[in-house]
Parts: sequence; structure tokens; C-alpha cells
Amino acid sequence: NTTNDATKATYFSPRFAGFQLGASLTPDTGTASGTAGLVDTDNDGDIENVMSYAINYVGKFDEIGVGLSFTGQEGDIEDAVGSDSTVEELSIWHVGGKVDFAGFTLGAHYNDFGETSITTANANNGADAGSTWSVGLGYQAGPWGVSAWYTDVEKDNASTSPAGATQSELTRIGFGAGYTVAPGWVMKADLEFISQIGRDTSELQSR
Repeated sequence: NTTNDATKATYFSPRFAGFQLGASLTPDTGTASGTAGLVDTDNDGDIENVMSYAINYVGKFDEIGVGLSFTGQEGDIEDAVGSDSTVEELSIWHVGGKVDFAGFTLGAHYNDFGETSITTANANNGADAGSTWSVGLGYQAGPWGVSAWYTDVEKDNASTSPAGATQSELTRIGFGAGYTVAPGWVMKADLEFISQIGRDTSELQSR
């Protein structure tokens, strides 16, 4: 959601001993249409000099499969007044992993969005861009598969009150099943329970 299909240079290394590296450079995430043709300004909310990097590992130990990954992204946000000082820069990192054995797969990941796109004033008052973590368990037997998962999203909102920043939280609990009718044709059904709340961080610290 940061660079989408913007022009970029991307490199993936060969896999060696289970490891692989990847990186990309996006000079600018967008252009604006002007009377003189396609032009790009430095105050339109785009992101420039975006550096993305990642490392992953896949391997198998006896009958246990393992996958691990780490990714990060940094960039300069062009805010509405053309100054980098009023909006916090792009800074995101992610770590994830999975283990599979005898048809079962257990996976988990964590994303931290730092203070990306948050105004400096709000960041100084406790706001951030949030974080997410998820864990899921699936089982596959022939054409049939079932799964269950849990996701938690948290974000601190700016506040100048003595109580501190308010926190928004969203949780998702889901269950799913699928059947592979033919290659490329899968019938699926999911059921999710979603809850969203906002509460004061002082209440969270006291619990």
C-alpha cells in the first residue's frame, strides 16, 4: 500500500542455504497531471526515495518445514507544505514465520508501522501509526482444508489530556474451510467475529 505499482528497481538474490535477500528502490510513488503533461511536485503526499528490503529463509528438518521472514521499508513523505519536518517519515518493519508438520501449519507475524504519516505534533502527543499481530493454524488433508486465526490491531491516538493518548483496538477471530474441486478451483467459506474499541491508555496500564 506504500509504493503499489510505482516505477521501481527490484532485485532478488539466488537462494543459498535456504536464505534469500530482496531489495527495491522507488524514486517517487506518484505523479500528478498538469497542463504541461505529467509533472511531479514535492508537496502532494507522495513518498520518495523509498527503500524496501527483506530476507527470508525456508528449510525442512526431517518432516518439519520452517519459514521465516523479515522486511522493512523507509522513505520520505512529501507533505502538503513541501516540508519533511511536519510529517513523520515512512518507517515500517515486519517479522513472520511458519512451521508445518503432518498437514498442520502454524503461522504468526507482527507488523510495526511506527509513526508513518503522523504529524510531528500528534507524534509528540503520543500518536503512532499502529501495529498488528496475527496467529493462525490450518490443517490440510487431500482436497479439504480448515483453519482458524486471530488478529489484533492497536493504534495510539494523539491527546493533550493528562490521561494520555487514547488507544484504538480491533480484534478479529476467524474460522474457515475449503475444498479443492479442481486445480485452480477452490470453494471456501469463512466466519469472522470482529470487535473494535477505543480506550484510554491509563486504563490499559492499570489492568
